[in-house]
Amino acid sequence: MAYGVSRLAVFFVATVATWYARPLSVVDGLTGWDASWYLRIAREGYADSLANEGFGNRWGFFPALPGLIRFVNQATPFDWETSGVLVALIVGGLAVIAVYLAVREILGRRVALATATLICFLPNAYTLSMVYTEGLFLACAGFCLYFLSRRRWELAGLAALLGGTTRSAGVVLIACCAFEGVRAAFGDRSWRPLTAPLIAPLGLVGVMTLAWVRIGEPLAFVKAQEAWNNEFDWFRPFYRGATGVLTEGASWVNAQSVVATSAVLVALLGVGVMMRTGGIPAIWWIYSIGILVVAISPVWLSPVPRYLLPAFPLAAVVINRLPETARTPLISASGVMMGALALGTFTSIVNWQSAPLFP
Repeated sequence: MAYGVSRLAVFFVATVATWYARPLSVVDGLTGWDASWYLRIAREGYADSLANEGFGNRWGFFPALPGLIRFVNQATPFDWETSGVLVALIVGGLAVIAVYLAVREILGRRVALATATLICFLPNAYTLSMVYTEGLFLACAGFCLYFLSRRRWELAGLAALLGGTTRSAGVVLIACCAFEGVRAAFGDRSWRPLTAPLIAPLGLVGVMTLAWVRIGEPLAFVKAQEAWNNEFDWFRPFYRGATGVLTEGASWVNAQSVVATSAVLVALLGVGVMMRTGGIPAIWWIYSIGILVVAISPVWLSPVPRYLLPAFPLAAVVINRLPETARTPLISASGVMMGALALGTFTSIVNWQSAPLFP
């Protein structure tokens, strides 16, 4: 129910955005920004080179989401944009279920329910309605950690495999499978837990193989980022942005730095709470720190909060420590911020070159 309410709220905000940013439509809002690349891959496949295709290259995006969009488009009467939004809504719902199951295994049903509800209303959770990979990757991550905790090694490996075809952060899921699989194999003196780390890398390896065969560059998803000047820069962009926000008042006019710094500070609060919470499994630590590291790696800081969205264990431990009476106000406040960010994102699509923030 919480997921449905949150999606209705996003659609309402997208409708409001059309009143202020004509000729924007609701579908335009949900398929704008990088969503257009996923839709293009679904329609046309990947390019035959890494040449700039106009502010980017298709090889910078992973194939799982476009593949699902293509399947829905071919199996239904919907057009490409509607198919993309439908896929986003479905995998977003699966992501909320996966978060609930994963958290329930460690912190119990009530905390799991509150965490899943919070995930629906996080400030950047509006992207779960957009043709972006947040929902699909979060579903893969939640199911992977759930199956690992249940010792369902093959299913955990398959979830990580799909995560590796969804985005580069799939390497974090591979690390979780490797750690837990090897640990259990030694503890149980059984080879079966090793099926998880053996299956998990196959998705990412498949993506790299596809790029190698097609254009001779297995790291095409890295090379393509250079078209946006978004190559890895050893976390220096985030460090400069955060340092400016925390030490210089003038930096508060930079919306990207302010939002990114705020999101990471909240995540670090979650890390601190996790340190004081007993019974947290090692794979939650590996996953949470891995997602945090990935989130602060891009040159452009605006997507940092979106990259942190899958770090649900950090939200879970905070919810666990809060009194139940404080959970509803927290979720409500977060939902208000989600609406504000969504409105700014949707209305700025019309003039995206000068947008202060983008998802």
